[in-house]
Amino acid sequence: MSKLLRSYHGQWSLYNPKTKEYKDCSGVLHHNEDEGLQLEVYHSEEFGSVLYQTDSYDIVRGQDETGTLFTLEGLVLIKMEAFKKTTYQVRFALIGKHVESFDTKSFKTAIVHYPWLITWASYNRMNIDCEEKDVTTVRLDFSNDVGEILNTNIGEMDLVLLSRLNHYQERFNCRVEQSTMLKLNSHSSSSINEYLKAIARFTQFLSIALYKKQFPSSIVLRAAEEEDEKYELLFKAGKSYEAKFFSVIKFNKLKDRIPSLLQKWYEGYDKISPIASYLVNSISHEGAFDSPDFLVVMQALEGYYKRFVHVQVGKKKTKNEEGLKQLLDRFKDVDVLKECDIDTAEVIQTRDYYTHLLPDGTKEKAITDSENLLWLTAKCKILLLCCILDYMGMTPEEIDTCCNESPVRSTLHFIKRNDEKRRRLAQASNKIDK
Repeated sequence: MSKLLRSYHGQWSLYNPKTKEYKDCSGVLHHNEDEGLQLEVYHSEEFGSVLYQTDSYDIVRGQDETGTLFTLEGLVLIKMEAFKKTTYQVRFALIGKHVESFDTKSFKTAIVHYPWLITWASYNRMNIDCEEKDVTTVRLDFSNDVGEILNTNIGEMDLVLLSRLNHYQERFNCRVEQSTMLKLNSHSSSSINEYLKAIARFTQFLSIALYKKQFPSSIVLRAAEEEDEKYELLFKAGKSYEAKFFSVIKFNKLKDRIPSLLQKWYEGYDKISPIASYLVNSISHEGAFDSPDFLVVMQALEGYYKRFVHVQVGKKKTKNEEGLKQLLDRFKDVDVLKECDIDTAEVIQTRDYYTHLLPDGTKEKAITDSENLLWLTAKCKILLLCCILDYMGMTPEEIDTCCNESPVRSTLHFIKRNDEKRRRLAQASNKIDK
């Protein structure tokens, strides 16, 4: 059963297209962990027949019992009971303010929390001194004028990473937590949709940096920098995976380069995003591995070559294997990729075999065994990671450093083990044939 996070009882204003007027209906906005946001409204049968024919609303405004204003966005009808109770799935809920639409430029700042952002970039605000016998001194820095970790211009906004220290006081206990927050400062005023777009771009960047899929867990908006008023944006939070090992993009080692990497990422995001999303989705894939997972990575590699490499080497049509060779040559100085020992003919024949669902034996070098296909896909994912780091503007030396001291290195261990197993089986098979 889904965990209920919060509920808001109040009045919700729904538009009647027949009378061209708004009608207030009592109802409850539920925020569930799994189902996300759902609005239940109660009404007459007559109005229910109207709502039944209106299956979605872009914006619905409301007010709860305490007088707090709400703006709901992206409502879709999912259930109606006896024409007296209607349930909508809601994409977002803005608490504390009415806006005409999520494209209205009303906000100066957005503050975003990610569960594992602190594992990538942090600033220590806690110092523990144990030098004195039987006494441990803990110094906590709550000041507002320190803790800025990064600040860079990403176009219409400045992207800032900030350290935050929160404490929770109880009668007999005190809990202190450090976190790193993403802060987006608009150069003028921006809409919620503009902030959501900027957040989505950082989310994908962070997922690649940590080599684990990440999602924001909370978003707070401010209408102006100097105002104390905060407006929380509710939504269904995706599952963020803990980065237990070294990250790929190392913040401390590349701190001076991170601003330019982010600027390049934001500048050309629409071109790289479909390719990067294939990698991000494959990183934290939870289902059973199957051949389409291999094809998705291959599609991303071919897309990267055609969008960013082929245009540099000329307009002449290139065969898939030749394009793959050019990609490998582009990263010939990256140690982990050399150690992968990728057989281009094997990769392309496997790609053709599964793309066209060819009969067995049609492609001599095609891998049809599921375990071997899994580790061939792992090799191609490492190449795809190199491509994305290359797009950001990293040098071959920086890419080599990122891959050598990251989860990629541990993946390589299993790749090599599988390759050795294949060699032993091939040798044993040759002996039997002889």
